[in-house]
Amino acid sequence: TLRRNDQKTAKHVLKLKARVQDKEDALGNAETNFEKSSRAMPANVGYVSSTSLLLAEMYLFLFSNPVL
Repeated sequence: TLRRNDQKTAKHVLKLKARVQDKEDALGNAETNFEKSSRAMPANVGYVSSTSLLLAEMYLFLFSNPVL
């Protein structure tokens, strides 16, 4: 039973790692898209919106993650 539990735990960890990787990929895509769009803005507008975007991402990550 110990070995079976270890296998289940390992599978669960792999699933979580995949989910985290998916989120990181999505975050990376959002960041590159945002960088492309923020080049067209004046510097101070880009700064303000990137700060609020970062705060929003942190909020979403903290409160949308069922497994903590």
